[in-house]
Amino acid sequence: MLVIGAIIALLFGSSRLPVLARSLGTAKKEFENGMNDHEPAPAPAPAAVVAAGETTPERP
Repeated sequence: MLVIGAIIALLFGSSRLPVLARSLGTAKKEFENGMNDHEPAPAPAPAAVVAAGETTPERP
């Protein structure tokens, strides 16, 4: 773990590490908020129902 941290420090430099960590934390927080705020898909509209007394006209 220490070796990985040292490699990251060499690649990005010590001045950019706080900015990188902050942006990763913000992205994680926004992702979790998006997952928690998920709204279910609206239910499909019901099909048209023909009343019991109504019939369709027949051809003569």
